[in-house]
Amino acid sequence: MKRPNLPRRSSMATAITLALGTPIASADVFTVDNDSDDVNTPGSLRWAIDQANNNNNPAEIDRIDFDNINRISVGSYLPVTESLRLNGPGISELTLDNDGANPGLSRMIVAENGSQPIEFEISGLRLQRQTSGDTLVTHASAFGGGLRLSNVDMVTTNATGRSITS
Repeated sequence: MKRPNLPRRSSMATAITLALGTPIASADVFTVDNDSDDVNTPGSLRWAIDQANNNNNPAEIDRIDFDNINRISVGSYLPVTESLRLNGPGISELTLDNDGANPGLSRMIVAENGSQPIEFEISGLRLQRQTSGDTLVTHASAFGGGLRLSNVDMVTTNATGRSITS
């Protein structure tokens, strides 16, 4: 039986909590281990983002890691409202797409929290959306059509963007 996918606390935070007897805020790490697009499915990307958005530690930057997932197809945008790092295994190993199921989906990730600035980091994953028919638009950068950012400090590493039309 698989154990529940719960956030992990750093060992330093645990040691300080034990020494002081009071919990301190620390970043949570969530692991995506299935390709479901359901917020109610533990281990899905939508679930992990929802957990990070609602874990009451806005001063910390939570992280989402991916475990043996090659592709995640989303039917609607993923709302990021708290500081977050998406830590994929590599752009050739993990693709986030709409699989043509929703060709009108112009953004797969929307990162914004009103007037409150957040930090959002993406590494090691490809954003790809099928717009209609055989047209694929691949985005590996913050400035592509796969993202909408508002009042966000964006961090990318070796980002590129390209469009593929066939």
